[in-house]
Amino acid sequence: MVRDGMVLDPMRHRYTLEHLNRRYFPFTYRDLERLAAFQNRVLAAYAGAHGLPFLDIAATMPFDPNLFFDAVHKTYPGERMQGWVTFLLLVPLIEQRLASGAWPKPVTTMPASHPAFVEPPRLIQVDCRKPA
Repeated sequence: MVRDGMVLDPMRHRYTLEHLNRRYFPFTYRDLERLAAFQNRVLAAYAGAHGLPFLDIAATMPFDPNLFFDAVHKTYPGERMQGWVTFLLLVPLIEQRLASGAWPKPVTTMPASHPAFVEPPRLIQVDCRKPA
């Protein structure tokens, strides 16, 4: 949560200011904004190169310092907002996969038994009565 020229309230957004100005010193807000944009471009390129969907949540989230505890971690309302934004970005992807027939996949590739369960289950007796 950083932008070049960003102005924050020194009391309300104290942790964000400390996070950006102390932890990332001597980098400017412009440098950090460019770094975040670069990271997003790398993730988008990786997803594109591997045929994976890329949900650009950072571009869709509202730029509101009240949704963040510091420059990285969100408050409870921020987490709820990110969940909603993620849901809104996932719905078209899910609808497209369902319409194309890519989903649901048949379950014919499942093995008859999993190697983790070769031993039969064992019964454990638990006495839940209060001792006398």
